[in-house]
Amino acid sequence: MIQGRREFLSLAGYTFLFSGFPSLVWSKLNRKILILVELQGANDGLNTVIPLNQKYYYRLRPNIGIKKNKILTISENNGLHYSLKNIANTYENGNVKIVQNLGYPHAILSHFRSIDIWETGGDGKKQYRNGWLVDSLDKYSNKLSTDAKGMFLDNSNSIFRGGQNGFLGPTAIGLEPEEIEIRDTVVPVDTRKSFGLLNEIIKKKEFERIFDINEENSLVDEYLKNLYTKLNFDNELDFKNSLIDKNNYNLDEIKEKIKIEILWNEFIYLKYKNQVKINKTVLVKKIEDMSNEERIEYLLSEIVFKKKNEEINLLIKKIQTSINEIGFNNTANIYSISESSKFGGKIGWVSESNLSQSIFDSLKKINEGQLTDVLQIGNSFIILKIEKKRSKKVTINKNEELNKMIKFETNKQLNQFSQIYFNKAKLNYSINEK
Repeated sequence: MIQGRREFLSLAGYTFLFSGFPSLVWSKLNRKILILVELQGANDGLNTVIPLNQKYYYRLRPNIGIKKNKILTISENNGLHYSLKNIANTYENGNVKIVQNLGYPHAILSHFRSIDIWETGGDGKKQYRNGWLVDSLDKYSNKLSTDAKGMFLDNSNSIFRGGQNGFLGPTAIGLEPEEIEIRDTVVPVDTRKSFGLLNEIIKKKEFERIFDINEENSLVDEYLKNLYTKLNFDNELDFKNSLIDKNNYNLDEIKEKIKIEILWNEFIYLKYKNQVKINKTVLVKKIEDMSNEERIEYLLSEIVFKKKNEEINLLIKKIQTSINEIGFNNTANIYSISESSKFGGKIGWVSESNLSQSIFDSLKKINEGQLTDVLQIGNSFIILKIEKKRSKKVTINKNEELNKMIKFETNKQLNQFSQIYFNKAKLNYSINEK
């Protein structure tokens, strides 16, 4: 019998918070929060911020220019697209600034190189490695005690590229960002209410086979209390009144979403609990192997690649030549298939206890600044670079460490089962959200 049910169910109370209710998360925080929305892709800037007095606008855009009677005028020279009413209102209140004509000197015609320059705050001449926010956040965080320097909630983390520690992704809060499947999907007007609607419908249809969503669930109130406590509300009534004041989501909607996630996790737990395999012998041995004196930690960067159409030796030679010419981190940006490529291949500090024996043996042979030979890991190949190395004294509570490992492995396997089951169930439904 595994002991991860409550821990697994506890994930339900928080996985939807940042995705479905971002305004709630920040509404009661006393500190200022910078939220950056980066629009990647084909955004039409001239139809977003429209030049009102440019005669060439309509001459060059006879078919796609926004009609004058639809433009939201915000100044003598500029207007906004008619779908941006909320931004126009916020602009009039003095809470939005628009900076136009951004670029860099000595512009080149490479789309991908330009993106790299924009994301690193470059000048078009020198090759910058870090995302344009990394250095500022590093300096600022040194003055504060924070859990993280920055967090990205989707798949776009390029502005944090090069950040070593304290830059978190969506998986840190249990969120799996969804890929956009159809580019021209019609988005419902009230995107707040419809966020994740498809997922909720599928989950409800699945777990309603064994659960009644209308039945009382004591865990809902428990997780709701955890939620408003984290948001610095003293009680549920204060939380409810705040929602009313902000004309935001009502309390019943939040309880409904919490209940859906709890019942879904309960459904997955009951379905797959007997398939979770925890090898305690292996975990105990791993703990026994941990030194109570000193443990080596490595600050690593990686280049992960697979054999494609070309000969693997030719690909390795290309990568090694690229490393010599433009450096390891820039080569990782180009050739690595790992998510760490967006950070120049940097994967942060890794303890020797979390490394496979073959990788640890390879790292022991080299010093700081040096690279391992090409290592084959399954169907992939990897080259590792030691940026820094340190020894750290560690005292281990073996029972606590074992319980942590069991919980971690249990939740990991249940989450994998959850994703697999949901993806299969999704294929069986055709839902029109229009």
